[in-house]
Amino acid sequence: MIVKIETSARHIHLKEADFKACFGAEAQLAKEFDLGQSGEFASNQRLKILGANGRFLEARIIGPYRPQTQVEISISDAKILGLAPHLCLSGQLAGSGSVTLEGPLGKIKLKEGLIIAKRHLHLDPATAAAWGLSEGQSVSARLEGERGLTFDNIIVRLKENHHPAIHIDTDEANAAGLTKSTDAELVI
Repeated sequence: MIVKIETSARHIHLKEADFKACFGAEAQLAKEFDLGQSGEFASNQRLKILGANGRFLEARIIGPYRPQTQVEISISDAKILGLAPHLCLSGQLAGSGSVTLEGPLGKIKLKEGLIIAKRHLHLDPATAAAWGLSEGQSVSARLEGERGLTFDNIIVRLKENHHPAIHIDTDEANAAGLTKSTDAELVI
């Protein structure tokens, strides 16, 4: 089976109250462009991720609003910021790292929510059934080319509106020499 691999750069998912705290009570989350997964979009708004060492990085906000605020960065980002996030699946924030976010009108400090996202494969349930895959299953993907490699420990994530795509972070994409989304062979 062939599946697309996409790079998921550092980004932030916000709950509405945290968005308002950073941008003001009247502010609205503004869509810049749609993303590959139905209903998700990149906004034109960004926040600063403040590091423990006084440095910061900016990250784009991804919509729509989420039940919990979550900041996804790479290991390289964590080193720049002097932070220590956990490697975990998106949405599984118990015990994840703390972080401070700063917007144009306010700042929020999260006790948890800073993560390095595990590699994952988005699938809708029908495609997963056709491919013989289930939620939480671990698969691999083989990438050909000059810097070809195999990504292991890719976790299957099922949702009705998901389109087949593997998401990796920028460190992983750079290791494989990826400059755009590409196809890989799924290994089960």
